[in-house]
Amino acid sequence: MLGVMRPEGIAAVSLARFVGIAVGEYDNGQQHLGRAVPDVEAVAELLEGSFECTVLADPLEREAEDFLKGLRGSLPEGGGLVVLWSGHALRSPVGKLRLLARNSGSWDDDGLAPDDVAAPCAQSGASQLLLVVDTCYSGEAMTAGLLIHNAGRRR
Repeated sequence: MLGVMRPEGIAAVSLARFVGIAVGEYDNGQQHLGRAVPDVEAVAELLEGSFECTVLADPLEREAEDFLKGLRGSLPEGGGLVVLWSGHALRSPVGKLRLLARNSGSWDDDGLAPDDVAAPCAQSGASQLLLVVDTCYSGEAMTAGLLIHNAGRRR
């Protein structure tokens, strides 16, 4: 286990949260991703002690949506929020990248849009937010950054 070293007298940050969503198993024919869950767990392990860490492994779409909605208002004192989504994603002809959950099908609107992940994060109350999308076509998730930026301007 890799530990985090701090100079004596420096305490862990108490207002920081890491949320990892990793999908390696799929019910609808997507190729298994053997590293998705272990890699997100490894990031959580590196951040433990400085961040409150939660990893959601192989969620169904509804589980991922409910989990993300639970972030809204979860950091009323501010602080940092790091969110990592790892798994398969598909380009959708309806305009947005689709992040696939375990039970996501092959319809154009199956899965979650990056904005579906970013919006609850932007509403968390975090004063700093880092959203990492580790998927194929992840560059198409850049519009989620605009959502976060615009949400921050409304404060």
